[in-house]
Amino acid sequence: ATVDVEVRIAVFFKDRLAEALTYQDPQIHEVAYPKPDEPPDLEVHTRINTFLEEWLDVLARQGFVLPKGQ
Repeated sequence: ATVDVEVRIAVFFKDRLAEALTYQDPQIHEVAYPKPDEPPDLEVHTRINTFLEEWLDVLARQGFVLPKGQ
């Protein structure tokens, strides 16, 4: 079964870094930084960024990569 998932990502091209900020599926909505200008909720931050890392790894293995210089 397919599940629609939405992830809001901050991308820092200069640092070649991506960070998941929010995760939402039909049953879960999680926010890494629930309070503005405060540190993240580490449990949520770790969980949604682990998901992001795994998802990006799958995309890379399938050939979805940015050309060099982007």
